[in-house]
Amino acid sequence: MQTASAPRRRVGGTLAARALAVFLAFHGVAHFAGTGGSLKLVDGGHADVLGGSAQLAGAAALTTLAIAWAVIGAAYLLVAVLVWIGHPMARAALIGVTAVSLALSVLQLPLAVVGVVIDVALLLGAWLIPGRLGLRQGG
Repeated sequence: MQTASAPRRRVGGTLAARALAVFLAFHGVAHFAGTGGSLKLVDGGHADVLGGSAQLAGAAALTTLAIAWAVIGAAYLLVAVLVWIGHPMARAALIGVTAVSLALSVLQLPLAVVGVVIDVALLLGAWLIPGRLGLRQGG
């Protein structure tokens, strides 16, 4: 019988990674505001897009917009979990989800200007200083 135990693998990331994960979870929940806002417009309303230069109208378009906000919100919640546990793919997932979030936020300017700022900051951080954010370089 062998009594020596294998070294324990640390589950979870650094304090920076955990703080980022909490922020991402809140950011994901905030995306659900876009879902609710879009669904309120389904019955006869419209959503201004691209800085008011175009409008989305009709139940199908507005429901699609609402679903997009919800999917991105859920994706951020998943990325938050990946960051929290220190998964090697957390960085890649964060970059991918944030790129799609940025596109959706730009579509909804000026309403989603805060989202654009947050998404640009997240992309720059994940790209330029992943170690300081507690993200592994390999992902």
